[in-house]
Amino acid sequence: MLEMIVAVVVTYQPSFIALARLLDAIKSQVEQTIVVDNGSAVDVEAFLADRDDLSIHCLCLGSNHGVATAQNAGISWAHEREAEFVVLFDQDSEPARDMIGELLEAHRHLATQGVMVAAVGCRHYWSGNPQPSGFVRFSSAPGSRVVSCSGNQRTIECDFVISSGALIPMCMIGKVGMMDDSLFIDHVDTEWCLRARSKGCKIYGAWFAVMQHNLGMHRKRIWFLRWRDVSVHRPYRYYYMVRNSMLLYQRDYPDHAWRVFDFQRLLMMTVFFGLCIPGRGARLRMMLKGLRDGLNGITGKLVD
Repeated sequence: MLEMIVAVVVTYQPSFIALARLLDAIKSQVEQTIVVDNGSAVDVEAFLADRDDLSIHCLCLGSNHGVATAQNAGISWAHEREAEFVVLFDQDSEPARDMIGELLEAHRHLATQGVMVAAVGCRHYWSGNPQPSGFVRFSSAPGSRVVSCSGNQRTIECDFVISSGALIPMCMIGKVGMMDDSLFIDHVDTEWCLRARSKGCKIYGAWFAVMQHNLGMHRKRIWFLRWRDVSVHRPYRYYYMVRNSMLLYQRDYPDHAWRVFDFQRLLMMTVFFGLCIPGRGARLRMMLKGLRDGLNGITGKLVD
């Protein structure tokens, strides 16, 4: 019996060329696709209508309510249609033609072992580097937090997977809850994984599930103890990164390993993007505003 899988694609000012590649890649892998548009100036609904594909549906939110609200709208749509799984996508992702099948097979294998799996994620790479990523464990020592499968191993337990390319059983939405829309953007996937793990659920990576995914405005190769490829974002994103970390630090379920991991990440981010990268002034101002608002418990969309 084939499981019903619904793809939830969140868009905001998308490139129609990239969006078409994503929709083409997932068409044969899912039963239905719901595209949730967050108030784009471009006409996403008309673009989808021109494709004349009855398996693709559009839900326009009218304005930008944030990625979590859009994901929740798509998940609710899938729930109403009695989907067994949702697989989440950003508009700039392009999965391999067998990616969702690999995710589903990984889930089936784990479920037969009695593992309570909240999400199964994929490996991803970006257009400038074809080498797919590993998976992340917060609890590992610095320098060894990216973990890999060995031998004939196809899945590996990890602490976090990015939302794009993540397969989530609908029953886990019932157990863990929806995405936290108070965060608006950034750390939405982190928060959900932390919440799931606090409830005894597991997060896994599927080694042979691969997807191209471009993070940030562009990538920059820098040296800090080793060579690293880092994503460079627009200044406003650093507000949400810092603010939402501060908000999560005040909650009781994020574990100590994540707090240490994230605090180190914030320090590195401040050095790289607040002091070293061109545009540092605007980014540093956003980080400081995020720090202040996070400590004051301010949530939702950034207000200028």
